Amino acid sequence: MTLREIVHGMIEQLDDEGLLLVQERIKTLLPLNCEPDSRRVPTIEEVWEMTSHDKSCWSDDISEEREDRF
Repeated sequence: MTLREIVHGMIEQLDDEGLLLVQERIKTLLPLNCEPDSRRVPTIEEVWEMTSHDKSCWSDDISEEREDRF
């Protein structure tokens, strides 16, 4: 039995939640240029990484914007 067959068999046993986790992990393994849809939504981990260096307070900015509407 090949590794591919073993993995396929394991995937067949997963529930929907497990399949979602596998899908997210596979996305991280594929090169970025293999994305079928260039408008893909980043994972929460990618968003955390992209915003982790920002020292501004987003909640204050949003509150100020909303105050301007009234």
